[in-house]
Amino acid sequence: MKKSFVSFLVVFSLLFSSLCAVEWGGIVNDETYINSSEFKDYNLSQSNAAYLWLTIPFTEDSSWKLSTEAMYKYTFDLSLPVKSGVPSEFTSFADLDLFKLSGIIEAEKGTISLDFGRFFVSDITGMVFSQNSDGFSFSYSVPAFKAFLYGGYTGLLNGLNVTMLDAAGSAFENNPQSKIYDFAHGFIPVIFNITLPGLFANHTLSFESSAFFDLKETSGVPRTNTFYGALSLGGPLSNSIYYSLVSTVGSQNFKNIMNYTSLGISIFPTDGILISAGAKYASGKELGMAEFKTITSQTAYNSFEEAQMTNVILSTFGLSFAGLNYYVGLNALAVLQLSQTVFHGVQGSLSSTFNVFSDFSLGADICAYYDVVKKSNNNYKATVRAVISF
Repeated sequence: MKKSFVSFLVVFSLLFSSLCAVEWGGIVNDETYINSSEFKDYNLSQSNAAYLWLTIPFTEDSSWKLSTEAMYKYTFDLSLPVKSGVPSEFTSFADLDLFKLSGIIEAEKGTISLDFGRFFVSDITGMVFSQNSDGFSFSYSVPAFKAFLYGGYTGLLNGLNVTMLDAAGSAFENNPQSKIYDFAHGFIPVIFNITLPGLFANHTLSFESSAFFDLKETSGVPRTNTFYGALSLGGPLSNSIYYSLVSTVGSQNFKNIMNYTSLGISIFPTDGILISAGAKYASGKELGMAEFKTITSQTAYNSFEEAQMTNVILSTFGLSFAGLNYYVGLNALAVLQLSQTVFHGVQGSLSSTFNVFSDFSLGADICAYYDVVKKSNNNYKATVRAVISF
């Protein structure tokens, strides 16, 4: 009995010392947007979300800690003008979108980083797989070398909060009866990459291989395992000009070949100003290639049909201004569809955020996509938002 009491005091003391250093906070946001394709009918969407985060260190230097975040969001959609037979729609979901135990171990010649739980993961292109996932990651780094390994499972995620695609490029459908939480489609992602920072003149070279094992046939689409090999190269061309080149080659069940390649240039002419330009290619059915497919849904441009990143060439241009309390960004892109080898449309957007107070910000976005082939695919959208943090 005495030993049990002493053990309890020891455990309580350890927990109490950690809890004294607990950090927590939250964010509440409001977003309203209206969009239309031909300025005859409109879609109005109103959403609010609340996020609460908590960090618990287990060591004095926070080399081991638990990070969590819970959230709730609802969206109300309404068609304007209101018509009989066209109902409004209310959706909501809750999620534990971060639950990660992380640790750093100083080895003799490098640093080992470990993560376990649910956290955000992305491939080096940021295009194939860029979302939350349940699993673990291991990285070992020294000044001239870094190795990273991730393995996980997506079937426990909330499918209402993440959109993944099947082998045909369509989003997996959620259970219509699910209101708050619906388990997502199950993939086993495995990602391994090697990064060589400062390879030459501060350039960084990365190699990556990844595999996504499909665990279930859905809606008549057979199980399809998808494999990718990627390369990333980037660095400065001068003190104010930087470039980034990424390319990945993929295959579904090793029966086809597909490719995504992106080249971007960033220019910093002075503090707070960024000029960017680039091009993105996502293969279609040309030159023996297959249509590029991703695991995470990736919208290529803001058309009314929300086209995925496949079968296109995009040319992009951006100009942004950032100050202590504001951000303003202008972006434009042109769309060439590969299947028809035609110029498909243009898009322009203006995005702004103003920090009214340290814990309160306001923002507004305007985006217009004009489709020269299919007028019903035009999309004109305006958004206003507010964020409170505490």
